[in-house]
Amino acid sequence: MIDTQEARKQIGTLAGELEEIRTRLLTLRGSLPPPPSETAEQDLSEDLDPASELHAILGCAVHDCLDPLVRDLRGLAEEVRSGALRLR
Repeated sequence: MIDTQEARKQIGTLAGELEEIRTRLLTLRGSLPPPPSETAEQDLSEDLDPASELHAILGCAVHDCLDPLVRDLRGLAEEVRSGALRLR
């Protein structure tokens, strides 16, 4: 079993690694050519072409999954640091 200081350290490290992955995903997304759906006046309810789908998946993965996860891990690490949350 690990103590709370070690847990906080590991949580902070993991959050930092996830932030690096987030940056890499956004860099990859930004390096792709703009998908046709972003440059053409097209109804977004239509099926997406592969480039548009890739842009959408990367954007949603960061916004919907990684951002909240990093925020929650940073908050958890702070709660452990401040003593508001005690791990057994």
